Amino acid sequence: MERLVRDVRTDELDAINVVLTERTPVELRRELLETLEVPDGRRVSTLEWMRTTVTDVSGTGQGKALERVVAAAGVSQPEPARRLAGPRRLHLLPAGGPARSPATARRLRGRRRPMGRSARQADPAAGVAGASRQRLDRAWPEDGPGPASTGSGRGPGRRLQQVAANPAVTVKGGRLKLEALPLPDGYQAVHDAVQAMLPRIDYPELLLEVNGHTGYFEVMPHLSGSEARRPDLDISQAGVLVARSCNVGFVPVVKPGQPALTLSRLLGVEKGYFHHEDIAAASATLVTAQSDISIAVQDWGGGLVASADGLRFVVPVKSLHARPNPVYFGRGKRSRGSTWLAVVNDRVMAGSLVTNQVRAYDLLRMLSADGRLTGLGAAFAHYGRIFKSMHLLHVAHLEDYRRMMGAQLNIGEGRNGLARRVFIGNLGQLRQGYAKGMEDQLGALGLGLNAIIYWNSLYVDAAVKALQADGQLSIGPEIRARLTPLIWEHINFHGSYPFTRPETPGNLRPLRDATAEDDEQV
Repeated sequence: MERLVRDVRTDELDAINVVLTERTPVELRRELLETLEVPDGRRVSTLEWMRTTVTDVSGTGQGKALERVVAAAGVSQPEPARRLAGPRRLHLLPAGGPARSPATARRLRGRRRPMGRSARQADPAAGVAGASRQRLDRAWPEDGPGPASTGSGRGPGRRLQQVAANPAVTVKGGRLKLEALPLPDGYQAVHDAVQAMLPRIDYPELLLEVNGHTGYFEVMPHLSGSEARRPDLDISQAGVLVARSCNVGFVPVVKPGQPALTLSRLLGVEKGYFHHEDIAAASATLVTAQSDISIAVQDWGGGLVASADGLRFVVPVKSLHARPNPVYFGRGKRSRGSTWLAVVNDRVMAGSLVTNQVRAYDLLRMLSADGRLTGLGAAFAHYGRIFKSMHLLHVAHLEDYRRMMGAQLNIGEGRNGLARRVFIGNLGQLRQGYAKGMEDQLGALGLGLNAIIYWNSLYVDAAVKALQADGQLSIGPEIRARLTPLIWEHINFHGSYPFTRPETPGNLRPLRDATAEDDEQV
């Protein structure tokens, strides 16, 4: 019986092979047979090479992965006429130059067609990359009017011609260099006048005044779920926020004669209210409240553009969550550190990305296994690089896009500068050994930054309205859009910390006279 089953199976396979051979074009049969051969310089056959998953997520790895996609999709395709590669081919080249072998170059020049459904199902990365290339093709078609055409096409000839004619774009050492966009006329005078009009204030009083406007302390629930609140709880919350965001500890904040600021009260409030959920709720309240400020809504964007940036902190204590990085702080005993990643919108406010719906561990396990990318992880990597190619093309050709990107980068750097100014204690070092301690302290820093940004937004808006009402300066929308709440010269973060509620909650302090001489230093 075993022999009979083997013979029947062999006969059936032979019959299937005969049918497939008869229906397969001769040229395709030849190319398929060639994929079984081992080319010079390789250790495996072309078929095995195409089936091998690339796990390197660098630019070189991108080139290797897409070379495989191009090779698999190019089987049975006729050799096309040689032509200039369009912008969509840029993402197919390995980092640092052209293809590394004539065979690869021929594959890159060859036409590509979408892979079959079964192939896309077997290789998620190839399927996603193919769909993304189609989107890139629609945005930047490869075939279009050349340099001599008078049409409005977007082909490679026209795009390359635009790059050559664009004085703001140059390429030096393989990198795209862009000239800084000029500031509008009259901006500096308005900027200086607005900054001179902002009231001087101590950091604790700023936090309490912002609470009077928004009630962001009131939305922070207690860890136990209790809704009972002391009348002076906001002062205790402001004390904990100062101690943690300024990295000074409780000693400078404690005031034995004031019940809300005793050490035991502050420790209890920290344990009960300053956790991720509480901080996220308070920050969300500030983000929502900023939508009621005119200049933030009308001139600083819709809050739909965001950028991510990291701020590195030295961690001098022993911790499993700190690693050395020679790029930061050099190599030495105190080179270990942690990076605080913040996502900031175009209104300069930062929120929380943690939803508690998916654990980070589960997400990483879906994207990688044993240090190697899974099919889903490879698909995400290729998908992101397609959009990076589109991003570079937009940067080179669209001034509005370039201006928006530059403004967002300035927001990230300005927020990092403000964070360094606030986080002044202990030499700016993060002295928490456990992950939760790091997250809670940096979360408090983020909440403090959002409170400062809200307060500055409120008073920058008031100063602009006062200048416009007096007719002292001409303030157009292009100037208002470049004013920023990332300023801190008028805020005192040092010395004794007074915790005094504003006399009239919800009202603004009087603005300073921009023309008066003021030698007071904060």
